[in-house]
Amino acid sequence: WAVALKEIGFIGFIDMMIFLAILVLGFAYMWIKGALDWE
Repeated sequence: WAVALKEIGFIGFIDMMIFLAILVLGFAYMWIKGALDWE
């Protein structure tokens, strides 16, 4: 993504940030629910 930023422009950057936000929210949800406890 960092290499292609010049080609995709601002809209592409916003799309990448939305995608990363969804991933982080999903990870946080799993962490809160205890799905990442390996016991």
